[in-house]
Amino acid sequence: MGDQPNGEAAPTEFGLHVEELTPERAHRVGMDTQKGVLVMELSGSFAEDIGFTRGDVIAEVNRQSVNSVDDYRNAVGKLKAGDSVVFK
Repeated sequence: MGDQPNGEAAPTEFGLHVEELTPERAHRVGMDTQKGVLVMELSGSFAEDIGFTRGDVIAEVNRQSVNSVDDYRNAVGKLKAGDSVVFK
């Protein structure tokens, strides 16, 4: 899973399609110092139910820092069905 180049989309997980928050994207949305992944699309009721919108930035999953798509995948990959999840 970690073999995708920077900026390439991650598969949808939790109904969230995320991509790298590059410095250029961060600058465009006024988050120059923000780290995380950018929510590009919502494709499931879970993401919508908890209030995600396109353009949100995910900085942590269950207190684990998310600085890249690989970090996001690793964090959600540790979860099992029925586990609680907290996004920041």
